[in-house]
Amino acid sequence: MAAYIIFEAWRLGVPKQIIGKMLGNLVIDWVIGSIPIIGDIFDIGFKANLRNIRLIEDELGLAGEAA
Repeated sequence: MAAYIIFEAWRLGVPKQIIGKMLGNLVIDWVIGSIPIIGDIFDIGFKANLRNIRLIEDELGLAGEAA
């Protein structure tokens, strides 16, 4: 799912800098999320997919328009 969100951002023409931030969010979520117990606690507050969607919305001027 996370890779699809990043692919769609690329397809929509989101700048490489934002794509890089999105990849960073994904890597952070994957690395820390893989640590037993600590990763579970981290996953409660750090939602990489939601952060990435917000980055896309902000870049395309769509923030607040989702139903």
